[in-house]
Amino acid sequence: MSIRKTIAIFIISIALASCQSKENVETIKAETMKIHDIVMADHSKIVNNQMKLDTLLNNLPTLKLKNPEIDTLSEKTKIKLIIEDLVKAEDSMSDWMHNFNADYKPTEHIDELSYYKHELVRISAIDKQYKSEIKKSDAYLKKFSKP
Repeated sequence: MSIRKTIAIFIISIALASCQSKENVETIKAETMKIHDIVMADHSKIVNNQMKLDTLLNNLPTLKLKNPEIDTLSEKTKIKLIIEDLVKAEDSMSDWMHNFNADYKPTEHIDELSYYKHELVRISAIDKQYKSEIKKSDAYLKKFSKP
């Protein structure tokens, strides 16, 4: 094979690899943004459950009158812990959004694909955290909802 053919094949290989890498970057970035959108949609559930729990916390004396068997001290502790976990989930998302760079440009330390893969892992963990805290708070609130 001639040197020209070898160089041409090498150049074509690099071009194809960079196209494939770009495609992967765009795919990973799109998946990251898709999960971000899901988390943002769940954000209203987080806030709504915080408000319901806060209302429940403020109305424990009334709840005790209706249900004398309830240990309001124990319930107060549970409610505060659930609210704290909801706030932690919310803070995780706020931190992620504050630090995420949708227009990331490669640096000498981190290439674009690595950056978006890392962000995909981070936002996926936040999505899991949101879903877990929503499920936990929904289950708790269900104990006090009217049939």
